[in-house]
Amino acid sequence: MTEDYAKGKTARILEFVFGGILIIIGVLCLRQNPMNGITTALLGAFLLICGLQWTALWKTAKSYVALLSSSEEMTIDRLASAAKETPKEVKENIGLMTKKGVLSGIAIDEHDRRIVISKAQGSSQAAGAPVPPSTAPVMPVRTQAVKCPGCGSVNEVQAGATAVCEHCGSTINGN
Repeated sequence: MTEDYAKGKTARILEFVFGGILIIIGVLCLRQNPMNGITTALLGAFLLICGLQWTALWKTAKSYVALLSSSEEMTIDRLASAAKETPKEVKENIGLMTKKGVLSGIAIDEHDRRIVISKAQGSSQAAGAPVPPSTAPVMPVRTQAVKCPGCGSVNEVQAGATAVCEHCGSTINGN
């Protein structure tokens, strides 16, 4: 299990524990101070919801990684079919996972509707991000440095492809 996954799991457990404790405290405080009780219970509910969302995101990321590593080339449509999701959901999930740091080294080529695993994948793997194994074939691809329109950081993008900014999750065109 990767280091990032372990950190994410710890954070989710803490969200569940503190969320549950805050809900209990909020309910117990309702008689003495209704406003504080409601506020505390709502904060606890928020933490529980965040924990559930992170859990779902990590599970989806793990299933994507398994599916991506089982095929030499994966299109959005094939991944969507295998994951029992729509292509739109797959694109949104990959964008969110990249933005949240759950998944790295993956971009979507909108033109060919395929999922591209970046060459920087090995360094992402070393950092503990759940990316497909480096045994995936690496085709010689022309890349270029492109400034992100969202945050201004420079990203390496395949020429003619669309990628997701490693820093903010914005879409970057390699045109």
